[in-house]
Amino acid sequence: MEVLFPGYIFALCDAELLFRKLLFTRGVAYVVSFGGRPAEVSDDLIEALRRRTESKAVIPPVAFKRGDPVVIQSGVFRDLIGIFERETPDHERVQILLNTLAYSARAQFPRSHVSALDKATTQQSA
Repeated sequence: MEVLFPGYIFALCDAELLFRKLLFTRGVAYVVSFGGRPAEVSDDLIEALRRRTESKAVIPPVAFKRGDPVVIQSGVFRDLIGIFERETPDHERVQILLNTLAYSARAQFPRSHVSALDKATTQQSA
């Protein structure tokens, strides 16, 4: 079975009341928020997601090849461009080679924080 939204949990609770507890829950990096308020997901959307998962229709992760340019989507490295090197054995994280003016480093990121970089964008920035 594949994870539909790696790195995300859906919690039915009073998020404003429990916001700090949610933030400090093991494995939670951040709570999706808009304007400082935790985002709400409608019951209809949750039901639609349940129907999709019950029918075994999952969203497949994007397949990267070694050497593919990628962009980091969130966290302190947001918007940095790197080169895909490999997946971790559990397929939940990926190893990226980051090159900046000051250093080159290999770093691992959750798969959900990395997306393919449009080749046209890469050529324009070169």
